[in-house]
Amino acid sequence: MANPHLSPADINRALEQTALDMDELNTPGFDVGFDYATGYGLIQADRPIAKILV
Repeated sequence: MANPHLSPADINRALEQTALDMDELNTPGFDVGFDYATGYGLIQADRPIAKILV
């Protein structure tokens, strides 16, 4: 069962922390972390849900 005490900020943080990092193609090398082209990366719903349920 989900944690009813999670705030929207908790959920947002779980989404950010579990996103698969993606490269911004317009810059040299692989950009690690947030960038304006790909944000935090690809969100896969199973990862943040698993993190939140723990």
